[in-house]
Amino acid sequence: MEDEGGTAAASACASGTGSDGRKDSSDGSRMSFVRYIFAEVSRGYLMEYEEDEYTEKQRRVLTFMKTPRELEKLMLFGFLICFDAFLFVFTFLPVRVLVAVGRGALRLLLCCRGELLEPAQKCDLIRGVCSMYV
Repeated sequence: MEDEGGTAAASACASGTGSDGRKDSSDGSRMSFVRYIFAEVSRGYLMEYEEDEYTEKQRRVLTFMKTPRELEKLMLFGFLICFDAFLFVFTFLPVRVLVAVGRGALRLLLCCRGELLEPAQKCDLIRGVCSMYV
């Protein structure tokens, strides 16, 4: 008793077709261009034999399709970081400069010993002066 593959191969050879159902070119008959295009377009793919290859191709396509969305997320994150820095300069920094000036003036009037300003307040004054001239 022959296995299924041997039977299919034997019948394919007898009919003059290859194992994929197409005619062999050894019989001398020529396939027309239209038949060739039709055979290429309509031939079926057996997914059970090519499942690993199909899965890998599908993974690549999905990764390619996800890339723009992930890039847009990164660009949005960068925009929000820049917007946060912009808002800090125009909202919190003036308030912090006013607090530093007020505290420095108060300590100067009360003749307190020690430093007039803390290091963070000195940095705020420098940032405020720099942002006024930029």
